[in-house]
Amino acid sequence: MSAKNYLAAFDFDSTLICQEIIDELAVRAGVGPHVAAITRQAMDGKIRYDESLRRRVSVLAGLTDADITAVAQSVQYRPGFLELMGHLKQRGFKIAVISGTFATVVDRLPHRELFDTVRVNDLLFQDGRLSGGCVVRVTDNKGDLLEELQQQLGIPPERTVSVGDGATDLPMFRRSALSVAFNAKAAVKAEASVALEGDSLQPLVALVETAFFA
Repeated sequence: MSAKNYLAAFDFDSTLICQEIIDELAVRAGVGPHVAAITRQAMDGKIRYDESLRRRVSVLAGLTDADITAVAQSVQYRPGFLELMGHLKQRGFKIAVISGTFATVVDRLPHRELFDTVRVNDLLFQDGRLSGGCVVRVTDNKGDLLEELQQQLGIPPERTVSVGDGATDLPMFRRSALSVAFNAKAAVKAEASVALEGDSLQPLVALVETAFFA
């Protein structure tokens, strides 16, 4: 085990897991196409990310606690997830999730204890059902959140790896010695140290070894 501490920061949806949690919730609520249309508008730059998030969450109103649990039970980690987490822990990494996903679901997932820090948004309940509101902590501020965490832990960018697939992950990439664009679009790949394609997280083990311990 390394004598130094390191930091691994991950996006969550479509990175550590195979799905997008908000899409799964939308399908459960019967509003899948509507939410997908709002997502496309945000990706095309027609509306701000924070506005798109609130609009998508608003149509989830009425989902029950049982619905949330059902979605959590349907979520699948990517192949190689446990192997990667185990290797990072052995090498002295603190593991952070910095994502626009929702604690309401993440906290119900298996292996939640593997994450040392989770910086995500949250869904609000009223009378046992989703109210359509949310607590927004993460939008386009992932770089600021990562920098804050680095300062708290005393871990510099030189000992940080970040992994993500979207434009909101780019500020994290700029604060990391190793940045991995995972199944990302061309603009994201262009700013990453490494572009990785495929379903499995297993190749990240070798990338981390080469970047920090070779």
